[in-house]
This record gives sequence, C-alpha cells and structure tokens, in this order.
Amino acid sequence: MGTSTQALASQSLQELSSSTPNGSLYMEQAEIDGISYTIYLFFSAPVKESAWNELIVKYWILVLFVLIVAAVLVTNQFLTKFVFRKIEKPLDLLVSGVHEIQNGNLTYRIVYKEKDEFLPVFKDFNQMAERLQQSIEQIEREERNRKELIAGISHDIRSPLTSIQAYIEGLIDDIAKTPEKRKTYLYTIKNKAEDLERILSQLFLFSKMDLGEYPEHPCEIYLDDEIRKIVSDASEEFSEKGMTITEDLEHVEIYADPVQIQRIIINIMENSLKYKDKDEGRIEIKLRYTEDGCLLTIAVDGPGVPEQSIEHLFEVFYRSDSSRHNPERGSGLGLAIVANAVEHMGGKVWAENRNEEGLEIFIKIPTGGNENGKDTDN
Repeated sequence: MGTSTQALASQSLQELSSSTPNGSLYMEQAEIDGISYTIYLFFSAPVKESAWNELIVKYWILVLFVLIVAAVLVTNQFLTKFVFRKIEKPLDLLVSGVHEIQNGNLTYRIVYKEKDEFLPVFKDFNQMAERLQQSIEQIEREERNRKELIAGISHDIRSPLTSIQAYIEGLIDDIAKTPEKRKTYLYTIKNKAEDLERILSQLFLFSKMDLGEYPEHPCEIYLDDEIRKIVSDASEEFSEKGMTITEDLEHVEIYADPVQIQRIIINIMENSLKYKDKDEGRIEIKLRYTEDGCLLTIAVDGPGVPEQSIEHLFEVFYRSDSSRHNPERGSGLGLAIVANAVEHMGGKVWAENRNEEGLEIFIKIPTGGNENGKDTDN
C-alpha cells in the first residue's frame, strides 16, 4: 500500500483544459489502494476592471467631490451669516463709540449688558475713554494754570514796580518837598522792593519744589517744639499788626525737614494776616496725635472763603474774587507752596469754613514722613 501511494503521489498533474477567462482548471486521476480518484484544481486569475467599471468609479468620485464642495459652501455661508449676526450689533456699538470720541464727546461710554466675549472689549474701551478724558482734562488744567501763572506773575510784579516808579518820579519831580515826605517816599519804595523780592523768591521756590529740585534735609523732630519756636519768633511782629497767636499742642515726633515745616506754618500765618478784615484777629494752632500720624489745625479769623472757592484755595496764583484787585493781599503763591510741601511729605492739606467767621486749615502729616523722602541736595 505504501509503495503504490508514493507512486501515485509522484505523478505530475495533467492539465484538463485550457485557461478560462477567470482562471485555469486542472484534473488528475489517481488510484490509491485500488480505488480510483479524480482530483480537480482551479487557479483563479486577477480580475481586470472593464472600461465601464472605470467610468462608474470616476463618476462617483466626481459626484462625491461636488457634494463635498457644495457642503463646504453651504456650511461656510451659514456660519458667516450666523457669526455676522452675532457680532453685527457689538461692532456697530464699537464704531459708534469711536465716532463719539473722535468728535470730542469724551464723556461717552458704551452700555453693553450681554455677558459674552465682547463684554471685556467694551470695558477696555470705556476705561480707555476714561483715561483719555482724564488726560485731556489734565492738559487743560495745566494750560489754565500756565495762563494763570503768567497772568499772576505779570500782575504781582507790575503792582510793586508801578508803585516804585510812581514814588521815584515823585522824588525826581520834587513833589516830596519836606524831609519827612521824602523819607516816607523812600520807605514806601523800600517796602515795595521787598514785596517784589518776596514775590520773586516765592516764585523761584515754588518752581524748584514743583520740579523736585529743592534741597531737603529731613530728620527726626518734635513738631510741637518746632511750632512753639516759630510762634515765639513771629509773635511780636504779628502782635504789632493786631494778630494774636494761641497754641494747643500735643507732643508729636515726626520725620520731616524743619525748614519745610517752618515754611508751611509761616505761609499760612502770613496769608491769614493779609486777609484780616478787622483791627484785631486771632490765629489758633492745634496739634493732635493720631493713629496714622498727626493732625495740625490752624484756625484764623477773617471773612472766610466762598464755598465754590475752597477747592481752589491751594492752586497756583489762585485768589478769591474779593482779593484779585487788592495787591496787598499777596501773590497767591503762599498756599500753593504749602500744598506742595505737605504733599511732598506724604501728607494732605484741606480747608473748611468755620461755623463762626474765619477759615480752618487742616494738615495731616504721617509721623514717619514720606517713604520716598530722602536727604537731598539738588
């Protein structure tokens, strides 16, 4: 059996028929253990696409491409309309706001109540408009101050110069015929020259302070002792002019420049003397220690200040209407220098009318002084 099986297995296959369109068919007969077998083998060949199949495939590819393009176009148009409708109103509001600001309406603000991605944009726009308005107002204030400064300097220098010129001409024309009269003329010229020198000194001082170029030498001082010294030195002069000075001082230690402290108090006292409307007047100085510093109060007799003028009291060359035509009432620089000095010490100054006649000036000074203040000698 084994011999016959090997013999049959070694026989080669014979091709039954030729190749068909789809492949080749082979047949082989064999006898194994007396039994005849017929073996068929079919080998398939690769199928080739016909021209028609190729055309169909190309057609569907084209259709698919057209559908994709159409879908993209429709989707894009839909999204464009949807997005545009969503941003159309915010864009209109923003454009309107820009036009308002461009036309000079710096108070215009955009009101937008929706809580979406445009809300931060409108908040930024309003903040930008606010800063722009503040900047323009600051520039306008500085321009007004510049004009007032020039006008104030011209007025305050012209007044004593005019008086000096008039009295000198009187001496030249021999109007003052007696020695006493000539002495009076010379004494007046001397006073007017001193007024002129004081105005120029204050102007120079304010300019240096405003530019931060004034030398400072802060140190630990007892403010109550400094005030007592200032009052003691000035009491006689003020008493001769009908002004009494009283003091009520608590013990306070601060870090400040003694010269600046003296300048602040003297300027306020001299200002009160110029605006005294009675033969006799009084200056009350109080000093109180507070948790965050000290409070210096200087109350003066006088006519007070109109309420609409109080907020301008410490501006450069500002004078109330009643004093604008009275050169004896100073240049308007004294209180501006006070405000500048107090601010530089990290403090605050303001004024209030008293219930009775007069004005009260409050100065809040930190006991530690201005943190940025240093001993400078510019």
